[in-house]
Amino acid sequence: DTKAELVGLQEIDVNNERSGKHLNQAKKLAELTGMHYYFSKGIDYRGGGFGTAILSMYPISAMETFPLPEQTGTERRTLSIVSVELPTGKTIRFGNTHLDYTSDANALAQAKAITKYFEDETLPVVLVGDFKVEEESQTMAHLDKAFERTCEQGCPKTFPVVKANKTIDFIMYTQDIGIRTMAHEVIQEHFASDHLPVWAKLKIEQ
Repeated sequence: DTKAELVGLQEIDVNNERSGKHLNQAKKLAELTGMHYYFSKGIDYRGGGFGTAILSMYPISAMETFPLPEQTGTERRTLSIVSVELPTGKTIRFGNTHLDYTSDANALAQAKAITKYFEDETLPVVLVGDFKVEEESQTMAHLDKAFERTCEQGCPKTFPVVKANKTIDFIMYTQDIGIRTMAHEVIQEHFASDHLPVWAKLKIEQ
């Protein structure tokens, strides 16, 4: 309903026993919305896969799943990345992630791996995800060195979906590369997830 042109989704089931051995949630959501998609598997789960997905209204290429550091006994997390060709002819990199919730230390290690991955990137980068940590965390302090958040202070809470009291879902982009935030909103939609969806309107200079 928001007409979002790029979407990052977390906790996506693909062909597993929980949601259906013949149901690829990423593919089905792409079909329902008329978008392109990329699924990034984090782990094998109950005969299928479990991970994150990117939906794009525009053609995607250079799709990649980058494994993030993991502590012993924790669930593997990934950074999924695609290149998106916008109608203006400009290409951006779009990343989606779901960091570890067990400790800020592990989330910080994963954030460092993400900034390392993008440190030589020359294209504009938009990064979204469930970062599992709040604004004052070391993890966000590290990411703030490389990225600009669409909401930096006093951001609406995103979790849990009812009576939300934490802001742990963010949209951000590389600094000083011609991207500006035009609007930021947390949508009060309580059906699809245990998190509230985050929406932002960005302007990308030509």
